Amino acid sequence: MSAILEDYKQQLINKTSIVEVDIPTPPDHYESYLYLFTNLDNSKKYLGIHKGLVEDFYYNSSKNPEFKDAYTNGKSKFKYEVLEYGDHSQMSFKEAAILSAADAKSSIDWYNKSNGGAIKQKLRMDLVKKIVEQIQNGDFDSKDAKGEYIKEDKVKIYKLDRLQVRDVQYLPELVKSVTEKIEDRMGNTDICNPILIYEGRLEPNTIKGKRRDLIGDGNNTIEAVYRSKSAHTVKVARVPYDIHKDLSNTELRAIGGLLNPEPEVRKAASTPADAVKYIVGVFDTTGLPAESTENLEYLRAVGFSGSQIKKTIIPNAIDAIEKKQFQLGNQIFIEYGAGSKHRPTLIAACESYKSSDTHSEITSSSHIRMDRLMTNFRIAHQLNDKKKKLVVVIHHPTPKAKKEWDSNVQALHNKEVEFWIKKRGFEFDWVEMPHLMDNKLVN
Repeated sequence: MSAILEDYKQQLINKTSIVEVDIPTPPDHYESYLYLFTNLDNSKKYLGIHKGLVEDFYYNSSKNPEFKDAYTNGKSKFKYEVLEYGDHSQMSFKEAAILSAADAKSSIDWYNKSNGGAIKQKLRMDLVKKIVEQIQNGDFDSKDAKGEYIKEDKVKIYKLDRLQVRDVQYLPELVKSVTEKIEDRMGNTDICNPILIYEGRLEPNTIKGKRRDLIGDGNNTIEAVYRSKSAHTVKVARVPYDIHKDLSNTELRAIGGLLNPEPEVRKAASTPADAVKYIVGVFDTTGLPAESTENLEYLRAVGFSGSQIKKTIIPNAIDAIEKKQFQLGNQIFIEYGAGSKHRPTLIAACESYKSSDTHSEITSSSHIRMDRLMTNFRIAHQLNDKKKKLVVVIHHPTPKAKKEWDSNVQALHNKEVEFWIKKRGFEFDWVEMPHLMDNKLVN
C-alpha cells in the first residue's frame, strides 16, 4: 500500500470521529469506490459512492442531519470501510442494490434517506461500430508525414494499464508463438497489429498527477513483444482523449470484442466465456438483461453462432447475473459441485440420513437419473431388507436449476416416485440443500 494512502488513513483517525479504517489496496485504475460508515455506538450505517481517488479527502455526501451530527461529534466512534473499486456506473448499481435489499430509507439501522439511484448508461452500438471501423481503417495509427509507423518503446507500452476484454488477460500459447515469429525476424515487429491505446483514459495516480493511457486491445501482442529479446519497439494506434472521453468502459470493451471476431494469425478470438463476462459487465453498468437486443446484436457482430448464443452464452450469462444479484442482496449462491468448499457439507448431509432402515443418495437438480437412484436403492434393500426408505439429497448447480426445480422438475419426478416407490410400500423424501447463504459484505 502506498505511503500516501497510509498517511490518508492516519489522517482520518487523527482528525475525524473515525476510529477504525479498512481501505484495501486500490487497483491500478478505477473510476469510483463504494464506501461504508458504521457508527460503532449504535451500529447504524451510511453507504455511498465517490467518483475519484480514495485518498482525495472526500468523506461523504450525506444530507441527513442525524448522520452529520453524529459524524461531527468528537465523542462518536465510526468505522470507515472501502468495500469495492470499479466503474462509476457499476458502483452506483451496487450501492442501489445493497440499499434496496436493506430498504435503507425506511430502516432505523441506516442513515441513508434513499435507496440509491443507479446510473444507467445506454450501450451505443452504432457509435461502437463507427469507432471500430476507424480503428480498422488505421485512422488512429501513429505515423509520420511519409505514412511510416512511429514505433514506441516496448517497455513503456508494456507498463501501461490494460482494459481486459477477454476472460483471460493473455493466452500463453499464442504469446509464445508470436514471440518466436518476432525472433525469427530478428526483432522486427512489423507483422504485429498496432497496440490500441486510449490516451488519458485513466485518472492520475496522485491528486496532482497527469491522466494515464490505457491499452484497449493488443494484450497478447504487447506481451509477446515484451518477451522477445530482440524486439525493442512496437506499432501503436492512439485514440485521442476527445474521441473516447464520453464512451463508457462497457462501450470500450464492446470495441475490443468487435476487433476480435475471428481467429487471426496474430490475435485471439473472443470465446463464449469472454462473451458471458462482457454481458455481465453490461448488466452492471446499464441494467440491460442478458437477452437484450443490444447484447444479441453485439454477439452476432463478434461472430458467435445462433446456437452458441442461445444454448451457451445467454443461459450462462443469466446465471452469472443472478449470482451477482444475490451477492448484492447480501446473499451468496452456494455451489456444491466437485471441488467446492461446500461439497463436504453436502456429503455430510447425505451421510446423516443413512440408518438401518434408510438409504440416501446425492443428486443435482439439473441431472436427476431416477433409474440410477432406484437401482442403488434396490441394491441397498437387497443387502438389508430393513432399508425401506430412500432419501435423495438435492443440490442446485445454478440459479436457473433452482427455478426449474420449483416450477416443474420436482413435480415431474414426484409422479415417478409415487408410481415406482410409494405404491410399492416404500418411503421416499427429497431433502433440498440450502442454495443461498448470508454475505457479510455490509454486516
